[in-house]
Formats: sequence, C-alpha cells, structure tokens
Amino acid sequence: MPFHQRILFSYKARWIPYWELLIILLALVNCILVPLETAVELDFTKEWIYQMLNVIFDVLFFMDILISFNTSLNINNEEIRDRSHISLNYLRG
Repeated sequence: MPFHQRILFSYKARWIPYWELLIILLALVNCILVPLETAVELDFTKEWIYQMLNVIFDVLFFMDILISFNTSLNINNEEIRDRSHISLNYLRG
C-alpha cells in the first residue's frame, strides 16, 4: 500500500464519532466565550490558564482539519479513499 494511503483514516473507525463530539463541544464553548470576550472585558480572560486553553482549542481545531482531509468518505455505502475526491468534498462543504 502506498504511503499516502497508509495515513488515511477509515470513516468507520471507532474513535471518529468521539472526535466529532469533542469538536462540537469545543465549538459550543467557543460560541459562548468568544462573544463574551469580545463584548465585555472579563478578568479571567487575562489569566494564563485561559490563554493556554485558547491555544489548545486552536490546535484541536487545526487537527480536526487535518483529520477531515485524511478520512475516507462513505458515498452510497462505498468507501471512497481517493484523496482528490476527499479534498474536493471537504472544500465544497
């Protein structure tokens, strides 16, 4: 198997739904914290732990982009492993 296909995750992987749930929860937290941070100057947003959590969230969102580009697709009950097809599907939304 070529190297570029070895790092392709299957959409059937058991951890994928848990990863998606984590990303959804992080997005919900951001939906609350970002407007608060923008509208009101809160004291806790200047704490190092809050800044570290923001960096961790950003890294996890970037990892989600990488994982999405490297996960096969399920189209008509057929697993699509073609990277160009996966990339176009991801970019189209």
